[in-house]
Amino acid sequence: MLIISIVIILASLALLVAGWWGRTVDGKRQRQRKWMMIALVALCVTFIVDLIVFVPRLRDHDWSRRKSTNWLLSDVESGAGLRQARAVNELVRRMAVKETPDEKIDPIIDRALAHQTDRSSDWDPIWATLIEAANDTKRLSKEKAKKYLENSVTASIEARPKVRRGQTMSVQLKWKIDRLSANSRLLTQFQGASLLLDSAPIAPDFVPASPGPGTELGSTYTRAVVLSDSVLTGLDDGPHRLATQVKVMMQQAKPFFTKPLTVNVPLSIPLQLMAKDAAIDEFKTNANQRDAVRAAVSTARVIHDAKPGIEVRVKATTLPSSLAMKVVLKQGATEEEAGAIVIDAAQPPRWHSIFGRKPVTLRGTVDVCLRPDPAAADLQRKLNTYWGEEIVIPAVVIDAPYQPPYLHDPSLRSEGRRVSPPKTHGRSRA
Repeated sequence: MLIISIVIILASLALLVAGWWGRTVDGKRQRQRKWMMIALVALCVTFIVDLIVFVPRLRDHDWSRRKSTNWLLSDVESGAGLRQARAVNELVRRMAVKETPDEKIDPIIDRALAHQTDRSSDWDPIWATLIEAANDTKRLSKEKAKKYLENSVTASIEARPKVRRGQTMSVQLKWKIDRLSANSRLLTQFQGASLLLDSAPIAPDFVPASPGPGTELGSTYTRAVVLSDSVLTGLDDGPHRLATQVKVMMQQAKPFFTKPLTVNVPLSIPLQLMAKDAAIDEFKTNANQRDAVRAAVSTARVIHDAKPGIEVRVKATTLPSSLAMKVVLKQGATEEEAGAIVIDAAQPPRWHSIFGRKPVTLRGTVDVCLRPDPAAADLQRKLNTYWGEEIVIPAVVIDAPYQPPYLHDPSLRSEGRRVSPPKTHGRSRA
């Protein structure tokens, strides 16, 4: 087809030139317009046919071998299916060719490691494929293999940015291992870590060490840390750094073997230490929201549990403001504390349970009082604004019988759920 097209083009050009040159009649040169029109039509038809036949072939042709390394890496980053696959195949082929100098292989490995390190972008496992190919072709150095494993470990620590002396603080540590090959097989062992405020240990056994090697690829630890005076000795009020570290001993067995190494990820966040009576969270009341808050918290139950304690259940619908409350049972002039409760604003309707640590001696009917209490929010890891006015749920009978409303009101039942009628035994009589 290509030969035929070339012959037609050459013949058309020859005919076009001949028509332009023309012939001499009575001493005058006359152009052969008919020949020129035939040649132009032939050229146009050939050009259109070539576009239809050859352009798709040229577009689908694999030009990877003629592309530079940077061009191929851009194709890999594009994420386009066929173009990306061809670029990866060509990069792998170049790694396997012994004549390819290391100066052209190192940018491939460095780009893959850069994508592994960049946690702000999504991870494409194809970069792990290139790392594996570099190892298979003996192009992956020990230093870069170590960097490959180190980049896979990430960790974070979270705690509220301001704390009071004497309060209990919730600290959460997360760590995980990812961005490796899908068929990676790792042996990991998590080493113990202390929690420090500046250089002072406030929780020596913040995270316990793993008992032995395992296959754990991540975990979350949440600890309650009491900021007692003995722990904070020598620390003044003001800004400090809450610090710990993640130490993981890891070894990869597949897809390629590595020697054991210990990855250390230091973690540190700012934390401001304040006096015992300092106000951290904001408690305020909005008159325009008062009716909505009271209507959202209008039902409670008080139940004795199996132990000599009490359980208070508070039902809350969607609230316009978060609550951090001390729960108090009141009967006349007698009051007994039942615990604390925190309810976030805009939370879907549900029951919230409060388990009292102290035995409650009250019986009969009580008022359930929810009173704003900064200590109730101490275990929250974010600062917030809470409702600043007492809420009273009156006349709650302790250990009163209770049946869920949806048993009697079909409109409260969710779609697809129906309460089955009671079963009858034996034959029914007409």
